[in-house]
Amino acid sequence: VNRGPESGSTLAHAAGVPILPVAFDYSKRALVFGPLFWPTGDYEKDLPLIQAGFSSQMALRPENY
Repeated sequence: VNRGPESGSTLAHAAGVPILPVAFDYSKRALVFGPLFWPTGDYEKDLPLIQAGFSSQMALRPENY
């Protein structure tokens, strides 16, 4: 059983459903919804595209980002 971080992306791809990226922006104290992302099945290729919607300025502790 694959329980790594890529398992959600793999499951979404297999089911043919998008991923809705969600984050808490601590600097603005706001919940941020990213655009729907349709995984390609290639986790290594998809991850940077998903991470592009997040930044260290959003983190509670930017030094640990």
